[in-house]
Amino acid sequence: MTTMMKCLVLLFALVACAVAKTEPQISKDVEQDDALRYEPLQTSNDDVPIIPPGTLDINGNEVDSTRFFKMLSVNNGGPWGSWGPASFCPKGSFAAGYGMKIEPKQNGGDDTSLNGIKIICKNKHSNFMGEVDSKVGPWGSWGASVFCREKSDSGSSDYLTTFSLQVEGKQGTWKDDTAANFVKFKCRGLYTSNHDDYVLIAQPKRGFWGDWGAWSQSCPRGTAICGIQTKVEGKQSLGDDTALNDARFFCCKP
Repeated sequence: MTTMMKCLVLLFALVACAVAKTEPQISKDVEQDDALRYEPLQTSNDDVPIIPPGTLDINGNEVDSTRFFKMLSVNNGGPWGSWGPASFCPKGSFAAGYGMKIEPKQNGGDDTSLNGIKIICKNKHSNFMGEVDSKVGPWGSWGASVFCREKSDSGSSDYLTTFSLQVEGKQGTWKDDTAANFVKFKCRGLYTSNHDDYVLIAQPKRGFWGDWGAWSQSCPRGTAICGIQTKVEGKQSLGDDTALNDARFFCCKP
């Protein structure tokens, strides 16, 4: 083979190699339905796993991380405080209702408004399985819980699938900040379409200060909220207290 022929053969080999390397690779995930795709849980701002190994549910059983499909969050949460531990309903149950701990107006004192959120767990037969919260501020009291609808024919409950926070933005130097003030959710059946969801909101349907942010993403069909994690600022002594600033929720399969 002449030198020219060898060079041509080498050139064709290099071109074929480059084409092979640039050929797009098809991920297996592309072939799966979005509602069935597992999305790994994220980490906190401190790069600490949100659900560390050995995390227990309210019955003292280790949380099965394979249940989780998605973490729901919003972009208008307050900037103060730290994330508490994530807490979860027992396996086979989901959040069918919620409650809030709210401090009333302090009439010139230091206001904090929303201090805690809890979710109420029910199984597919609408049996009460417990209630869970995460980090909770020290002020205020728990109000009445509200629940998704129960189906009259089967007795099964609808579940929480998406949420929105009412948050007061930064008020500036020497002014009173309250951060998160209220939370609302949407409910639907575990296997029904998101087009059939409806709003669930406790009375009086809004907090004292702030604006509603956009709805979070929704749990995919076949999943619902089963876990909660809240970001709360502790007591500031002589500083301004804000208590609950942000929240995120976890979508689980049965």
